[in-house]
Amino acid sequence: MITIIGGGIGGLTTALALEKVGLDYQVFERAPALKPVGAGIWLAPNALQVLDRLGLLEEVQQAGNTINRILLGQPDMYPLSGSDQQAAIDRFGFSTVAIHRAALLKVLYRQLPVGKVHLGKAFEGFTELEDGRIEIRFTDESAVTTDAGLAPR
Repeated sequence: MITIIGGGIGGLTTALALEKVGLDYQVFERAPALKPVGAGIWLAPNALQVLDRLGLLEEVQQAGNTINRILLGQPDMYPLSGSDQQAAIDRFGFSTVAIHRAALLKVLYRQLPVGKVHLGKAFEGFTELEDGRIEIRFTDESAVTTDAGLAPR
């Protein structure tokens, strides 16, 4: 089993990739409940390629807003620089998507089987065992033994 510490965007995306290739995993998240927190983020085409390979591109695009042109300006709206996203569309088939972090997490979480994400599990430490496995300890004094541990950043 692979243990993923952190149920954010990186942790859930990693879990979905492992699910897709049939590897056993568990996700441990310190938050006691899934709540809509965070702010809006931009998902560039390279991030969307990953979500496309996971079969989630269309759902993410529907939950967010596609950006076809990016213009950076001063407070008086005088343009500083701009970027037409047509080159990304031509190359990848899609451009940048703006989405609320909570909406993206909801899309990711819904794809995982029940029982794979454990809430209220704050990481405390780990010990490498003699057999090569890892014991991961949580602040609630529980522990799991795993073959490999990942902590996406």
